[in-house]
Parts: sequence; structure tokens; C-alpha cells
Amino acid sequence: MLKPLHVTVRTPNEDEVVLVASGDFDIRSADEIAVAVSEAEAAGPRRLVLDLSDVTFMDSVALAVLIGARERARQRGAAVLVRAGQGPVRELLRIVGLTD
Repeated sequence: MLKPLHVTVRTPNEDEVVLVASGDFDIRSADEIAVAVSEAEAAGPRRLVLDLSDVTFMDSVALAVLIGARERARQRGAAVLVRAGQGPVRELLRIVGLTD
């Protein structure tokens, strides 16, 4: 069963933006996260945290969004921290080198 993606944004301080996502992160929902990431990047934080602990599914489009965010952060001297829960999503993120 498909689980719609839900994204919330928190700004604990001026140097950090936290995006918390839950549900399926795939081709159907990648634009939603891409927009949220772009808006967060525009704020110029030193650290962008992508909390994917409650993401239940990811595909290659989702990985491309995350890899792009990490590369853009590196170019501007910032960091991206990806948090994952347990199971297949965490394993996928570990394999591609995106987990903390």
C-alpha cells in the first residue's frame, strides 16, 4: 500500500534546517522534497538535516535528490546529515554512503 509523503521543516537555529519526512519517498513525491530542500538551501544554513527515520520506501529518484543536496552543500561549504530509521531504507542509504 502506498504511503503519501509528508514533510515538515524545523529551524532550530540560524545555522541548521531540519526536514522531517515520513511515508514513501519516490518518483511521485521527489518534487515535494526537492522543493523543500531548495527552500532550506536558500536560507543558507551551515547544516541541513534530512530526517528520514519514518520514510518507508525510497527509489533511485529519491537517492538522486539526496545526492544532489549533499553535493550542493559541499560546494557551499555546508553539511548534509541524513538520518534513517531501520530496515531497507537505512540499508539503501548505507550502501550509497548517505547515512551518518
